[in-house]
Amino acid sequence: MLTTNYYQPWLFPFLSFRKTSVSPGIIRYAYHSFEDGLWDLLQQYALPRGSVILVPDFYCMDVIDNIRHHGYRPVFYPLDDNFQIRPDRLYRFVRRYSPGVIIIFHACGIRSMTVHKPSWMRALPKETIIIEDCVHRLLDPSTVTIRRSTHYVMDSLRKVSPLPGSHMYTRKKLPNVTKRYSVFNRYAIASAGYYVLFRLLFVTAMTFRSARLIRFAHTNILKKHDDIIGDRFVPTRGFGWASWFLDRFDFKRIERHKARQVALYRTYLSALAHPFYGIRIPKQDYGKLHVYPLGFCKTPDPSLIRYLHRHGVVVWYKFPDAPWSKNRGVLFLPLGFHVTDAHIRHIAGHLSAWQTAKRETALYS
Repeated sequence: MLTTNYYQPWLFPFLSFRKTSVSPGIIRYAYHSFEDGLWDLLQQYALPRGSVILVPDFYCMDVIDNIRHHGYRPVFYPLDDNFQIRPDRLYRFVRRYSPGVIIIFHACGIRSMTVHKPSWMRALPKETIIIEDCVHRLLDPSTVTIRRSTHYVMDSLRKVSPLPGSHMYTRKKLPNVTKRYSVFNRYAIASAGYYVLFRLLFVTAMTFRSARLIRFAHTNILKKHDDIIGDRFVPTRGFGWASWFLDRFDFKRIERHKARQVALYRTYLSALAHPFYGIRIPKQDYGKLHVYPLGFCKTPDPSLIRYLHRHGVVVWYKFPDAPWSKNRGVLFLPLGFHVTDAHIRHIAGHLSAWQTAKRETALYS
């Protein structure tokens, strides 16, 4: 059986050993996780407790819970079916809530329109912090653009590569950054231990094509890791070795590979209709995607997930508890060097077979 998932199992295909440099004038800080970087940034600015943090309504609810736990007030702004919001509409939310922080999210790796058309940022109060959340994009350090002194770009390597850790990019030197914080603490050791165990189980499962072991690694080990991440009030810095490997990724090759796979998905999935829908992806984003997103235009059907798991496609509806997902859903279909053309045909074939079976059931019921 062909078995696949959207996590990247092997590091070697990413590498070229030709060093990439961070853009001139931009400073990079390494953290244990995206949330460690977030808490450090908010502490740097001494953001008062109770301050509003504007977040998209398609977002990780674990992060939302931790924002509340840290004393801040998350307020959702709505994204459309394609994970977009017009800049003028987002600005209306800014005027209404006067947030201390605005989080912009490139869901699935699709660039947010608010960054593509950033002129609205000039009207913001100078103290408003903008965090460009790129956890679903594999960021080439040489392409990072900082729009203003309070604009920060952050990634998460474990979601888009086989590496752990996270980075924050800025033009502003942070005087009290977490260099003084030891990476060797109970929080870091526990979360790193679960992550290493997840990686070992995942690589083993991919090697032996065990869909059951992939599910176990996700629903048991990775979940324990995710439950720990972001809980600590004192931020933890990251390991420098992850940055060393990131700087030696062959970004052009990765983008070409993913762009070709996205085009293949579009070809094979073009015949799917209700309840599926195609999420709009600008062509320039094909190679930037973390996953291929397939929309589900009604309340997500759990029978689809069970069906796909039985056939070795280990995916789930993403962020099912987020407000965006109340009456719709999205499947994250895998991209990467571990995904072959046969995998994509296999996934498309089973999606089509499930759709046909549901239609026949509805016809004869």
